[in-house]
Amino acid sequence: MTNLFFIAAFILCSALALGSIWMSRQTVATYNSLFHKRYFYYLVSFYAFAFYALWGPLGLRELMFLGGAGPEATAGATRWLPLLAMPFAAIGWLVFGTIPHALGGSGRVPAAYSWYAGILGLALPLAAFLFFPAWPTPAGPLRVVADLLTGVMIWPDALFTFWACTCIWGFSRKAGRPQESILKVFGGLTLLALPIRGGALLLYHMQASLAAAGLVLYFLSAALPFLYVYRFSDRLFQPVFAEATNVENLRLLVDRYGISPREEEVIGKICEGKTNQQIADELFISLQTVKDHTHRIYTKIGINSRLKLVQLLNG
Repeated sequence: MTNLFFIAAFILCSALALGSIWMSRQTVATYNSLFHKRYFYYLVSFYAFAFYALWGPLGLRELMFLGGAGPEATAGATRWLPLLAMPFAAIGWLVFGTIPHALGGSGRVPAAYSWYAGILGLALPLAAFLFFPAWPTPAGPLRVVADLLTGVMIWPDALFTFWACTCIWGFSRKAGRPQESILKVFGGLTLLALPIRGGALLLYHMQASLAAAGLVLYFLSAALPFLYVYRFSDRLFQPVFAEATNVENLRLLVDRYGISPREEEVIGKICEGKTNQQIADELFISLQTVKDHTHRIYTKIGINSRLKLVQLLNG
């Protein structure tokens, strides 16, 4: 029964990771914003660390048991994987700390951010030291605390999360409505993800029967704030648009690929940088109809994003 739980958890974790990364890649192609690009890199780093550091030891342990390895050899081998995964975590934290500044389209990060990066640099060797102590790990509740501090490096995670939330809420005060409320909720979900990760890792380290649930919660913690900002990206960012639509290229597309008059109107609105909801309002059609039109346009032309369509028609 336990194995079935882990199989189901692995499927759910894979779906959350691959789905979030794929959707993030789509936002990069739709908005072409620095915020979405950095969020994409963060999600890739986060889930690479999660698979390597959390699922990796479980998978390696099963393989070594099947190969007849003893408990000591198995424990020694699997203990290295979380440490080897730390570069993914470090990259993810550093990128995540720069995401709020990309909300305003700025790639510059305040000088204070270097202090956070420095603390992270000190935390990495400390984690390496704690990972391989010369004395036995304490038993009981202290074992859980030790595993939490050494195995997941929750303190650098908390450090960069607090930094990001502070910057997001600070930026929200400068934004107008409805951006302000959206950014406040986004910052709140980003902060909420931290205790979810902490609780998930406690479950992961406490006992095998709870580890599967802990893994799913850990993967879900990164997906929650992203899915929220994905849902409201149209209100925060302008989709990619053509500086000047090439009429000849547009007529060529219409003639070559059999674009209908209504689809041609939708293409024109896309080139103006209109969101799907704005296109629906201006053409007096439903949002789902706009999505159907864009899907047919992409299928006929053989592309998969607004960015590629705009590149074809940009004069």
